[in-house]
Amino acid sequence: GLGYARASDAVVSENWLSRAKAGDVVTLAFGTNDIVAGQYNDGKPANTSTPEEIEAWIRSLITELQSAGCQVILFNAPPFDYDEAHEAVRTALNERFSVIAEEMNVPLFDWAALLSDPSDPAKSLYGGHPNDEGCRIVADAFLEQFRDLLKGDS
Repeated sequence: GLGYARASDAVVSENWLSRAKAGDVVTLAFGTNDIVAGQYNDGKPANTSTPEEIEAWIRSLITELQSAGCQVILFNAPPFDYDEAHEAVRTALNERFSVIAEEMNVPLFDWAALLSDPSDPAKSLYGGHPNDEGCRIVADAFLEQFRDLLKGDS
């Protein structure tokens, strides 16, 4: 993982991408910082990236990683108690993640569902950066869904 990582950075970062390509299994959990800060723009004020921009970067990363022989696991964008405009971007992006996963033949880990309030999916139950309980719930669900893949049995 990378602190403050963005899909827009990863897609052009030969350093990050070359290291990621060396993995057998790579998880892609980008989107949150793309939503909050937008694409790096040489010190200009931050802008929110659009769902379409983020999707294009995610698709490019998946293509690069699959071409290198990596198994990719795609995460959707978790709740972060965004303002209305940022939540609209997250919601639109999350509506696309299942399509991306299916079209690109990658499994999807829906951690947004695990971290969201069922009565209000925009609200995070465990904080924007999940607390210990939220992290345990996510880790247990991730291991349950991907245990065989992570062992190399599939």
